[in-house]
Amino acid sequence: MTSNLFKVGLSISVVAVGGSLWIEKRMQNKFRSEDYYQQAVLLLHKYEPGAQILGRPMYAGRLNLGSKDECSISAVSAQLSIPVKGSKQNGILHVLASKQIGATEDKWDIDQLDLEVKATGQKWKFYDKSLKQESSSNRGSMEDTS
Repeated sequence: MTSNLFKVGLSISVVAVGGSLWIEKRMQNKFRSEDYYQQAVLLLHKYEPGAQILGRPMYAGRLNLGSKDECSISAVSAQLSIPVKGSKQNGILHVLASKQIGATEDKWDIDQLDLEVKATGQKWKFYDKSLKQESSSNRGSMEDTS
């Protein structure tokens, strides 16, 4: 009798753990397919100083879905800390993104990207949408005056 209960309990435990792992993997894949994740990783790959420090190839790791500080998503904003690994060092890609609801298309915009090197704790901003927009506006106004 005890061995039958043990087998049932073990079977339920295996199914529960397996189901939890499957759900977590699906959630990771869903986040990885979102615009805010894809765009941020692409911008990191294009950022040459980051590639020199971390080393190529660079890989994005698994999000900590249990931490609101590292993964907080709403209908209009996203804040992520994506672990990244290069051939030389590991780091964290900090992402701030936003979405404008009601526009012709619901598209995520990357607002800011910071890169943190784990070994040194050094962290810096390498992408800021507002600076990019100001730069474009200044170029546009200079073109208008000439």
